[in-house]
Amino acid sequence: MDYAEKVRKLFAMAEDPSLNEAARENYRIKAEELMVTWAIDDAQLITEGNDRLKNEKIIRREYVPAGPKTYSYEWAYMIYVAAEAVGLRAAIGKDYYNRGMSIVVLVGFESDVDRFTMLADSLVRQCATSLGAWARDLASYLSPSEKYNERRGFIKGFGTRVSKRLEVLHASQVTEHTKSSGNGAELVLVDRKAQLEQHVSTLGWTTGRGRKSGVHGRYAGDKAGAKADIGQSRFGSGAGARGSLDG
Repeated sequence: MDYAEKVRKLFAMAEDPSLNEAARENYRIKAEELMVTWAIDDAQLITEGNDRLKNEKIIRREYVPAGPKTYSYEWAYMIYVAAEAVGLRAAIGKDYYNRGMSIVVLVGFESDVDRFTMLADSLVRQCATSLGAWARDLASYLSPSEKYNERRGFIKGFGTRVSKRLEVLHASQVTEHTKSSGNGAELVLVDRKAQLEQHVSTLGWTTGRGRKSGVHGRYAGDKAGAKADIGQSRFGSGAGARGSLDG
């Protein structure tokens, strides 16, 4: 089964503004169910000796969020917290060849990173749409810098709320689906987590600092994030503190 293509199509339908909310929710549920099947199938194939997955490598991939570049750090932060919530490891870095734009470095097994990238693309689009609609009603008395900080806050609030939802969903799905697929799949997940943590411990990532953002924007972003489509499944295992790169 070509999981990737089917999941992409379902995400596209879940984001289609011409559909009503109930229809978009239906596509979201279908995407989630399919990604659960995809991820657990991979874990089960490893227990059965699938050479491609059994020998899968941990990769490092730079992800450049497609949101408005003015808020590149905030988009990167949103993707960072979402990645950590589903078991990948991530860090926020700079692309010094592109005006110092913020990027996210994702670390995880290749199939897990591939699955997460599809989710990340969808989250950026959803947040950008919600931000645009909300920002049109910002108070006229706010200064340009205050409006800028409120928009920053919106993206941060959206990302924080989405990451919390992903973390809960991720944990419950791992528990539920490893039970149904047997101890073999559970052992695979534990082993992959240990391998990922060992790999990350060699990277020397350091703790970074946040940026100023608007309180009202964070609140509004939090509300929007509570409604975002997070159709996803087990993307790997592992969690950790926020990282940053030194160039």
